[in-house]
Parts: sequence; C-alpha cells; structure tokens
Amino acid sequence: MNQPELMDGEAPQGGMVHPVLLGVVAIVGCTLLHLTGSFFLILDAQDPANRTLARVMIGVAQLLLMFAPTVMLARYAVGPVEQSLRLRPGPPFSYLAMGIAMVSLWPLLQTVLIAQELYLIPPDILASLKSAQENTESTYRLLLASDTSTGLLISIAIGALVPALSEEALYRGLGQGLFRQTLRPAGAIVLSGLLFAVLHFQPLAFLPLLGLGCFLGFVTERTGSIIPAITGHAMFNAVTIMGLSAVGEMPPELQEPPAITTELFLQSLPGAAVAMVILVLVILWFRKMQPAEPNTPV
Repeated sequence: MNQPELMDGEAPQGGMVHPVLLGVVAIVGCTLLHLTGSFFLILDAQDPANRTLARVMIGVAQLLLMFAPTVMLARYAVGPVEQSLRLRPGPPFSYLAMGIAMVSLWPLLQTVLIAQELYLIPPDILASLKSAQENTESTYRLLLASDTSTGLLISIAIGALVPALSEEALYRGLGQGLFRQTLRPAGAIVLSGLLFAVLHFQPLAFLPLLGLGCFLGFVTERTGSIIPAITGHAMFNAVTIMGLSAVGEMPPELQEPPAITTELFLQSLPGAAVAMVILVLVILWFRKMQPAEPNTPV
C-alpha cells in the first residue's frame, strides 16, 4: 500500500513505517544484498579464463540484487516507479553541466585525498587504511582494466553505466525521496550522501565519496530527476575505468603513484582552485532552477 506523503518535519501516523527508517533500511539492505551476491563472482574473476564472463555476471548481479529490489520497493512502498524514483528527463543542458562538473571534480578530489593523507589521518592508521585501499584498487583493476577496445567498452558498461543506474535509483531516487518526506532538502541530501560514502567501504575515499554523493543529491533535488545524476555518476566511473586501463598499459616502474608530499600538495592547489571555481559556477547554475517538489507526478 502506498504511504501518504508527509510534509517536511511531520511525524508519521501510527502504523506507518517512518520514511527515514524505511529509506535507510532500503539502502543498506539493497547494497549489502548486492555486495554479498557479487562476492563469489569476484572470486571467480581471479581466473583469467572466466574474467569476461565474471564481469558480465557482476553487472547482471547488480541489476538483479540492487536495481530490481529498488524498483519493487519503490512500487509497493511509495508509489508509481516513475514518480517515486524521479525517472523524468532532466532539464535542457543539465547533462552538459554534469559533464563539466565531473571533469572539474577530479583535480579537486585529488587535492582532498593528498591533504587528508598529509594532515588529517595519523600515520599508524593511514598505513592500514592504505593497505585496504590498495587491495580494493587491485580488485577494481583486475575486474575493469582492459587493453582492448571491446574489453574497455564492456568494463564501462559493467563498471560505469550499471552502477550509475542502480546506485542513483537507490540512493538519490528511492532513499533521498523517502528522506524528503520528513527532512528538509539539505538533511535528505546529506543523509543519502553519507550512506553512499559509508557503504562503499573505502575509508580513504570517504570524503571524496561524501562530496560526490552530496553533489549528486543536490542536482537531483534541483532538477527533480535522477537522470542527470545517473549521467554524472556514469561519467565519473568511466573516467576511473579508463584511468585504470591506462595505468595498466604503462611500464611497471611508472605504475607506482607519486609519493604524497607537501610539494605535491602545493602543486595540486592551482588546479584545485580552478576546478573549484568551475564547480561553484555549475552549482550556481543549478541553484537558479526552481526545485521540484518531492514525489510530484511526472
């Protein structure tokens, strides 16, 4: 049965599941279901003979274990799927704006990563976090890096398009839409972004993921559509995959990342400053839009 819509800050009536609780349970449950189902496929990908099939099956698993449950929850717990997931076309030029934003985010997020290693995380904790991050990156490289154009296209489909569709439908569509039934826009955006960052289980990338998640939530709030967020998310992942493939083709001595030093941080600041200006301009452009009401008919 569809739940009646609540005004900002209004408490649910007796017998109703609180929308925030329902949103959190949906996000955590669908994410863990997908991760559990994909675990054995990742193990199977260790064998080069099975790697292409394993890549495809991981994409299928995400559609079946994350996207499909999201659609079913949206339909039976909220309302019509197009409305509850905000599957309406984005405004004109919003996709171009997302492309510009994703390009500008990269140097900014790299500077954040350098700064947190130098100034925010104690060295003893940093060592263990970097070891875990290297294992994660090694898995991504194994699954997604490719030295052929066909393999790269498969990797982008599986590692960029499918996650963008599935995660945006869950986090910004269903989850953020439920949060907006009782929370102000900023609270709904931050909560969905926080869950997005935490449930990626990458502590070193927590701040960049939080920033990315909040930005995608902000765009969804202003446009009333998850399609621009899906577009931006897919672009971000595609650039990551192409970077992994490019690094894999380099000589071994060039594959090591540069040492994190104060000099490297200072060198990154000009690019980060330019990126920040561009990103602020994109945000201001989105802010000029009249925000759509949550869960309004398409």
